[in-house]
Amino acid sequence: MQQWISNNWLALYGAIAGSAALIINLSRLRRSQVKLKITIYPHENKEESIKLISQNKNKEVYERTNLAPVYTLNVCNVGRINAVIKDARLICQSGVDRKALTPKKIGDGTILSEVTEINIVPRSSFSFNIYLRDGEKPFEAAKAIILDNTGKEWCKVNRTNNSGLFKIGI
Repeated sequence: MQQWISNNWLALYGAIAGSAALIINLSRLRRSQVKLKITIYPHENKEESIKLISQNKNKEVYERTNLAPVYTLNVCNVGRINAVIKDARLICQSGVDRKALTPKKIGDGTILSEVTEINIVPRSSFSFNIYLRDGEKPFEAAKAIILDNTGKEWCKVNRTNNSGLFKIGI
């Protein structure tokens, strides 16, 4: 055995060094992935919002409330690298797809626009609102879908007994 080691010490050293380098690179790759945690919850003013929208029938057109928040999607970046969100939406129990809206400053005013790109730094979060529009009936959330810049879809099913995080598609 000692004779074999003395004849092949360089190959043995290369195998050990190569294995160590492989393990280090794989651990770095695992840590450098986007990891998101998603929560769905009713907006704090959900009941008031539904009431405001339902009262629109009795108001003049210029007095109506056009949008009212009913659900909030909270996306927390639990990974170690920045996460860029390309799309955020909620699927209703009826199957209707509702896009999340975010505040966007234009000139001196703030308007609501669809998600274009939101950068979330590690260990922080961002909340998106889902709105009920004038003339629509109230809806129940079935699941939330968040699309990041790597093309992965992160899905959270709206169940009280579901505390897990699901990753679908690639």
